[in-house]
Amino acid sequence: MPDFAEDHFTAATSSAEAPQENKFERRESQDSFSEEEPSSLVDGVAYLSLCASGTTDTAPEPFYLGSSSGATIARMIQSSIFHGAGGRAFNEAMAAAQPGVLRPPLSGGSPSSHSDEPMSEFPRPDQAKMLFDVFFDRIHTRWPILDRKMFTILFETQYDQGALPIQQRSIMHLVYAISARFLQLMKKPCDVDPERHLLAAIEPMDFILEQHNLATVQFLLLLAVHGQRSPFGAGCWSQVRYAVTLCIELGLHRKQPSTSSHSQRDVEIRRRAFWACYCLDRMTSVVLGRTFAIDDRDINVEMPSDDHAFWDLTSLGSPPAPPEPAWSNMKPFIHIIKLRRIQSRIHRRVYRVDKDVFAGSPDQRAKLDSKMTAIRGELDEWARTIPHPPKDSKSITWMYDPESAYHDSRDFFNLQYHKSILSLFTVLLPTLNTSDPRFVTCARSAACVCTTYKRLNQQKTLSYTMMALHSCFIAGLTLVYCLWRDRSLFSYDALEATRACSQSLTIFGEKWPGAVKYRDIFDALSGSLFKTIVNPSSTSVSGLKPLKVDLEAEPGVSPTSPAVSPKTQHEGKPIMSHAISDAVKEAFMEVDEEAPGGWQGWRMFNEMVHDDSTPEHMEMIRHGENLPGGAGGNGKAPEYDSVFIPEALSIGTVDSEWDFGGLEGHY
Repeated sequence: MPDFAEDHFTAATSSAEAPQENKFERRESQDSFSEEEPSSLVDGVAYLSLCASGTTDTAPEPFYLGSSSGATIARMIQSSIFHGAGGRAFNEAMAAAQPGVLRPPLSGGSPSSHSDEPMSEFPRPDQAKMLFDVFFDRIHTRWPILDRKMFTILFETQYDQGALPIQQRSIMHLVYAISARFLQLMKKPCDVDPERHLLAAIEPMDFILEQHNLATVQFLLLLAVHGQRSPFGAGCWSQVRYAVTLCIELGLHRKQPSTSSHSQRDVEIRRRAFWACYCLDRMTSVVLGRTFAIDDRDINVEMPSDDHAFWDLTSLGSPPAPPEPAWSNMKPFIHIIKLRRIQSRIHRRVYRVDKDVFAGSPDQRAKLDSKMTAIRGELDEWARTIPHPPKDSKSITWMYDPESAYHDSRDFFNLQYHKSILSLFTVLLPTLNTSDPRFVTCARSAACVCTTYKRLNQQKTLSYTMMALHSCFIAGLTLVYCLWRDRSLFSYDALEATRACSQSLTIFGEKWPGAVKYRDIFDALSGSLFKTIVNPSSTSVSGLKPLKVDLEAEPGVSPTSPAVSPKTQHEGKPIMSHAISDAVKEAFMEVDEEAPGGWQGWRMFNEMVHDDSTPEHMEMIRHGENLPGGAGGNGKAPEYDSVFIPEALSIGTVDSEWDFGGLEGHY
């Protein structure tokens, strides 16, 4: 993650020489660009920050550039985009960010002053049309921050010299970059390089950031949306954080007065832009375990409108007319906003850092349990009111919900529900009795998340983002953890869910090379667990040992040969915790690089495979013995120091069958 909050000093002489020498002393985040590489974007904006403050070049003392300076913001965004990208992408970006490009002419100049550069060329008309439609039909429905009608007009004039202002031109490049990357991950034909259009979009970044208007917010949001699928890393948290800051400066979080000079259409776009910032902020902050950019108590702006008067902001054509069922193309987005607000309450009630909410008096803990039960009820009600678009009579729906150009499938909403359930109860897992309904609720929701990711991939509707990778991995780990604690939960459905998680992680590994290790880690964990559950301890009726496959066995060894003792077989080979512990910790702790939010996963993993000088509990696992807090569920989980033991909630009787399809039964 970029050092977005890194305060730094720079000498006055350095700041004066920066534009000429193109050098600026700075510290990069780990695995970022080398110290010798130039950073014109940071240097230029840092120098402008000093000049804008009225500081002279001859001042004798070093200048302090805090986290609110333009240099920090520029470094934050640049580093978050290209973190881990390698030298080529960075050098291309820096070539695009020379001082002459960083500073648009003060006289106003042409709004399309960079249009003659090859990097800024738009795709061919046929390619551009395809990418434009993909964006507004598939991605804009989830992040409806642009006026589709207006951008359709801009699309028709984009090839005219000087037709697009700089901000709209960069936004159009981001539209193409997002769509091209989306098609790449979906393995669909696309000859457009998303990286090229990303670089073209950020070419005039400092000019766009200086405008401090709605288009700046839209630009940053699209940059974050692209970052979710970018091979460079997961830096959208920083971009969203700055976008929310701009929203606050522009007053987008507050209700517009009746005397506002904005048209109703503009007011609606402003609402949608703010709530999109809100949703992205909640998504990224919850995953990273960081504070929100804005508190819910500081927001009083209305939710986006589902009035048909704004239908063409998102969709082509006309809204359904009677006698068709009433439907608005904004209902899915509004429903997601409601979920993010519930998740905010979860974060505020459960994940406090100023005090241990589970260490209070019995009365305080009873109140907390009551609040968590109420939140669970809100989540259940949210799932029961998932909006369903009207069915198209020409569509085939008997196999599964077909890929929809405009709406997310029910599986997507169910996935969000079960992820929220995990967010609510996972923090309690290490100290819950396995007989507690909340324990089984976590196991079941984890299985549902794993299964749903597989279904979404089969339906070709899965968004291959780093957050999706993180969610799938943590859900699989949670399921394995629950099975490790209580072997009685093991069933065919549980086995299928773990297989679904492994398959999904394999697919993520095809999209993201760095995701392969998560698949390997999960397979090692689940495989070790299943060996202790499935392998019989005695010989069969025929007297033969259970079938074992050892690819390292010497050729010619008979299956009836005496079994090699476990001690001999594993001699020279480290036990599982030694073999993968370091790799697992590295993967979990990459909280700011690939799949953030690994602290909770690392705690559960460490509990399962933690090894000390005497690997006693590992031997207990191998011999199928119950561990403290295992199937009996009467002890505290080993190697866990926190004291989170709230009273049991009366959630209801848990059926033995696991239902992955909907809300029937209890979770």
